[in-house]
Amino acid sequence: MNSTRLRIPLVVLAALLSTSVLVLLLAPRELQRAHGLALIGPLAIFGAWFRYRNRVSIWQLAPAFALILFVFYRGWVFRQLSLAGLTYDYYLLYVDRAFGFHPSIATYAIVERFGLFPFISIVYESLCLCLGLCYAAHIGPSRKAGRVFAILLLPGILGPLCYKLLPACGPVRLLGSPCYTGEIATTCANVSFSDLSLIQLDGSWPRNAMPSMHMAWALLIWWSCRDMKLGRWVALAFAFGIALATLGGGEHYLVDLVAAFPFSLAVWSLCMGDVPLHHPRRMLPFAGSCAVLLVWIACIRLAPQLFWISPVIPWGASIAIVAGTLVTLSNCWPVPKQRPRLRAAVPDYAVPAASGLHEGLKVRH
Repeated sequence: MNSTRLRIPLVVLAALLSTSVLVLLLAPRELQRAHGLALIGPLAIFGAWFRYRNRVSIWQLAPAFALILFVFYRGWVFRQLSLAGLTYDYYLLYVDRAFGFHPSIATYAIVERFGLFPFISIVYESLCLCLGLCYAAHIGPSRKAGRVFAILLLPGILGPLCYKLLPACGPVRLLGSPCYTGEIATTCANVSFSDLSLIQLDGSWPRNAMPSMHMAWALLIWWSCRDMKLGRWVALAFAFGIALATLGGGEHYLVDLVAAFPFSLAVWSLCMGDVPLHHPRRMLPFAGSCAVLLVWIACIRLAPQLFWISPVIPWGASIAIVAGTLVTLSNCWPVPKQRPRLRAAVPDYAVPAASGLHEGLKVRH
């Protein structure tokens, strides 16, 4: 490769390293580990691009810089887009309690019992790293890197818009740490229908609970890696880890995680498919997932008492939403079968002995 061809990758790498170091130095002390993990993603993207640099466009490096900007500005952007006055946290807590227990507090107890806090902390903070690794895995000839980038970008645009439909901060911000640690009885999390009302929480806390974007991104990463032998299992484990981290850390209600499934399917329907968007195989899943998400939010906001008729209702509805999402995905976007690798043809003159033996066996037969 000539010097001109080599100069471009070196300039890009220098720009990535310098901006990453700058972002890391400007990060608050409590966020330096999260930023450090996140900034490995752009380097992974560069490594994947460098491997196929002669066969892919240099524009496939653009998401590396987009990821750096997201790491640096995501806190400010999400606060600006999701800040609101009153929140519906009591409504979400009330519906969560209809499952027959406190999902977030129960998950916290499991995490504390097995000493999983370091694990869920790293999993929760490694979302941006996994976004970068997912995109890097799809860089290469005949791969859909552009569509994968759209899948991973769109939730960051649509998510804050959904937050405005049912603004909430999360159970740990509503109840406080003492309710989780056992300093006060868990009855602090009990709320009745007559107690439902909008509540004013700290204005510096973003109203970004419904739906869970961490869970949505984890699902989209898993779905994008379904055709990879090892990657799909790693991505599935990451999705389970995110579910454990968001509940055990008190960042989300269980109903937030359920809402992430139809939201993710709507994003997937917009970005993936070998048919036009108006084709029924893409439009029906998109319209259906949007309808399910809106009905789910409307029931929590307008008729939360419906979930208390019987525990079967919240459990049945949640299982139906999760299972319906996964079934729709597998039917409309089946995992492509991997073609067996063909061995290179061997010239006849390269194996004269084998050819002669083969002819002799045919004569004897």
